[in-house]
Amino acid sequence: AGPDLLADRDKITKLYAEAKDIRPTLIFIDEADDALRDRQYSSSPDLTNRMLALMDGVEEKVKDVVFIAATNHPDQIDSALLRAGRFTEKIEFSPPPQDQVPRFVSNWLKGKGVMLAPDLDAWEIAKMLEGQTIANIEGVLQYALNQAIHDHQGNGGVVIRMADMNSGLKVVVNG
Repeated sequence: AGPDLLADRDKITKLYAEAKDIRPTLIFIDEADDALRDRQYSSSPDLTNRMLALMDGVEEKVKDVVFIAATNHPDQIDSALLRAGRFTEKIEFSPPPQDQVPRFVSNWLKGKGVMLAPDLDAWEIAKMLEGQTIANIEGVLQYALNQAIHDHQGNGGVVIRMADMNSGLKVVVNG
């Protein structure tokens, strides 16, 4: 993770050396925002410079070692890292189309064997979660389910209520 690389500046060099020994391999950097931030605004431009050197093979060009980075802020990544031959391909994960969310919610609930309270349906949940990614939608649903299980009195099946959904939204999305 990016914070790990910031905490130990030699870690990326160690990972790269290990990757060379066991290639073909991937080096995945999660939460790359701070570690690979534009050097003009970074508190660690040396880390970005080291990444550039490793990716370009300044010491030696090594095939079969691929770098992948994940970020919530691609606009903050140093532009030199985004050029061809480095982090060449970019994949954006965006929220699902709003008209597909109710089906996703229904399938998720069905898979868990959970019912909704009478005043709640998949369309209402979709409205509550408008603009959220699938990960956040699942997170809210799981939190709501955990709340419903916690509050369950043992009579019949577990039922997710509006209060459970509101708690999930508060914790997962609005945190």
